[in-house]
Amino acid sequence: MEDLILYVATWNVAAKSPSDNEPFHQLLGLETNSSSYINVPDIYVIGFQEVKSQPQNMLWNAVFEDPWTEKIKQILCGIGLVKIQTVRLQGLQMSIFIKRSHLIHIRDIEHLLTRRGLGGIWGNKGAISYRFGIYGCSLALVNCHFTPHDNLMDERIEDYKQVLDNQFSISETSNILFHDYVFWFGDLNFRLDESKPAEQIVEMISSGSLPSLFKDDQLLRVKKIRRCIFRTY
Repeated sequence: MEDLILYVATWNVAAKSPSDNEPFHQLLGLETNSSSYINVPDIYVIGFQEVKSQPQNMLWNAVFEDPWTEKIKQILCGIGLVKIQTVRLQGLQMSIFIKRSHLIHIRDIEHLLTRRGLGGIWGNKGAISYRFGIYGCSLALVNCHFTPHDNLMDERIEDYKQVLDNQFSISETSNILFHDYVFWFGDLNFRLDESKPAEQIVEMISSGSLPSLFKDDQLLRVKKIRRCIFRTY
């Protein structure tokens, strides 16, 4: 397998529409508007959360590209990439772009949708899981938006477990964690356990007091102490 560069970007767009001055080039790691970039990644994976998902938006996007994907597509297709697919679960969205020279080497594309809203009925929270093979290597991509609120950490843990319980059809890589490479991203919604005013948190970050904040990080805590999620990450 040849060396590939894969670039992942994630953004909770808070149900907004993109404006003309959104920093899309910065999001994609492209510092200028030049059409002659050097070392452009081979694969781009773009995950959005909270894309507008009212009925009229869903109907429009069933026929046309949603505005966020269209902005990304204009940039990436302009520098030699093509879009493989865009998958949507209500406000969750994932798009995969790849250099044209790699297209014939892609195999076994599949995606799964895990709905976690309203007890697993509604897709306002959950995950899009996507897998494919390339040059004999298997990749899994997960864009998630987990349960919010400080006191619902156990719900977020259950969200994670439900995503893993959703199985792909290929037996060798039926589980997300069976793949050679797994990229998990999105809005996991884990918080700081101890309540601190936002101003204090900003001040602590500015002063470099991150270790003090890490002690209260829910995600780090469940990984290291309870060891119930992301144990291999």
